[in-house]
Amino acid sequence: MKIILDTDIGTDIDDAFALLYLLKKRADLAGVTTVFRNAKRRAKLCKAIAHSMQIPALQVYAGIDKPFVQEPEKIEPPQCKQDYDAEGNYIPPQCSDKFEVYEIPQTNATEFIIKTCRKAEKTEILSIGALTNVATAIRIAPDIVPKIRLTMMGGCFKKLSLGGEAEHEVAEWNILCDPEAAHIVFSSGMEIRMVGLDVTLDCTLSKENFEKIRELKVCPVLDELMQKWAAYYQRELPVLFDPVAAVSIFTDCLTFKKKKMRIGLSGKRRGVTYETRSGYNVEVAVERDDKKFCEEFFSVLQR
Repeated sequence: MKIILDTDIGTDIDDAFALLYLLKKRADLAGVTTVFRNAKRRAKLCKAIAHSMQIPALQVYAGIDKPFVQEPEKIEPPQCKQDYDAEGNYIPPQCSDKFEVYEIPQTNATEFIIKTCRKAEKTEILSIGALTNVATAIRIAPDIVPKIRLTMMGGCFKKLSLGGEAEHEVAEWNILCDPEAAHIVFSSGMEIRMVGLDVTLDCTLSKENFEKIRELKVCPVLDELMQKWAAYYQRELPVLFDPVAAVSIFTDCLTFKKKKMRIGLSGKRRGVTYETRSGYNVEVAVERDDKKFCEEFFSVLQR
């Protein structure tokens, strides 16, 4: 299947690692689409990564900046500084003015998604950001729904304790960015594979493996992106949320089970993915084989 990577690259670093994996894997990437809060800057960051890896032909399309309803400024972590340019546009933390030299097509991401899905018998959309682009595409062109398999890093099936508190339902970031978009996608009848926070949260990139990747110069701009990420989040080593979803397309590193899932749209459940009899059919990842994931992911990056 052709693959479309739909990403909010430029905030957390795991999006960049997922893109690196797909490029090194030589996956059949139809293109990359970007979403959420200055998608154009995010698209140019993708082009910078591709150029640094001598893959200038990668097609990248900027998508939708604003969620259907959610106000993005209100959900950003309070400890993370939000930067804006002279015109008041949000600047994702890993983006840089020097990446602005890269050109991206005028075609909008949703147009590209619709055109690609209509041409192919089946298209895999790997969504590792808010679902705004995907939801908009299927609203404009509902005929593409049967032609899509969506693998998404988003949601959370199990209750978690993130800071020592009692286990509770968690609103995962990608869903919380645009719950209405997620509801549109979940209720569409689309084939969905959900890779949630609960099967990715403990998948941390070790210092040893990061040093190996650096030594091999897998991506010349990776060090710069890592430094910006570390300064923004005040952390040293990232969690590989998005690469787990990407690797699951090519290996059986995840165990999926059919569940009936819904998206919370109000109150304490806003942004929460929860199981209910009135939910929609979703293949939910319930277990990760860490050995299979690591073997595949690091063998590809170290080629």
